[in-house]
Amino acid sequence: MAERQQADYWIDFGDEGTPRAIRDSARWHEGRRQRVVASILIELHLMAATEIIPKTARGFTMIKARSQDAFGSTENQTEPAHCVPRQLVIRAREPHDLLRKPLPDRADFVCGYFAKTDTLPIDFNECDSRCERLGLVEGFRIACVSAIATGHLTDGELKFTKVSVDVKNAFDLYKSAAKDSFQSSITRLEKKLTFPKPLPENERRWKKQLLITQGYAHELRYSSAMRTISELDEIEHLIKVYEKV
Repeated sequence: MAERQQADYWIDFGDEGTPRAIRDSARWHEGRRQRVVASILIELHLMAATEIIPKTARGFTMIKARSQDAFGSTENQTEPAHCVPRQLVIRAREPHDLLRKPLPDRADFVCGYFAKTDTLPIDFNECDSRCERLGLVEGFRIACVSAIATGHLTDGELKFTKVSVDVKNAFDLYKSAAKDSFQSSITRLEKKLTFPKPLPENERRWKKQLLITQGYAHELRYSSAMRTISELDEIEHLIKVYEKV
C-alpha cells in the first residue's frame, strides 16, 4: 500500500519496506502507527457527524484486534505488530460493520486500518504490549471518544476547518498519553537494566527493547501525522463521500 489505491484513500501508510536498523525500524513502525490512528480518528469523527454512529451510542469497548494483514516467520523470529493499539466496539459492533450498509467502500478501508500490521522482530510486540499496558490503549480510547463526541456536535455540517481541528484535538489526546506511556516504558526498562544486574540474555533483550521504545518516543516527538491532515486535499473529498449518507 505504498501508493494510494483510489482517490478517497486520504492517507497512506508510507513505505512498506522495513528498515534494517532497530532504531530506524522503531521510528518507521511508530510513524505508521500514528498515521493509522489519525486515519481512524477522522473516520470516526465523520461517522458520528453523519450519525452512522448514533448520538445514543454509549460505552465504547476496546478489544484486541480480530484480523491482521500480515504474518510473522518462526524461522526469522518475526511477528505481526499491529499498528493500532486496539479494536473499537460500539454497541457490540465494530466501526466497519456500521459502515457496511451506508458506505460499503469505506467499510473496507476502516477494516483495513484495524488490521494493519508490520512484520517485525518479536521484541517489537513485547514493547508494544508494555506501552499498551502503561497507557497507550487508554489514550487511544480517549481519543476515539473525543473524535466521536465532537462529530456529534457538528449536527451534520461538515466543514474542513472544523473537522481538521476536532480531529487534531483528539489526536493530541492520544499523543499525550502515548508520550507518557513511552516514557514510563523507558523508565521501567532502565530500572531493569540497572539493579540487580540482569542475566546476559535478559540484558541483551532489554537493551534492544529500550532502543526500540526510545525510537517510538523520538518519532512521536516529531510527529507529522496530524500536520498531514491539513495538507491533504483528500480530506475534502472524504467529507463529500460522507455527505452523501
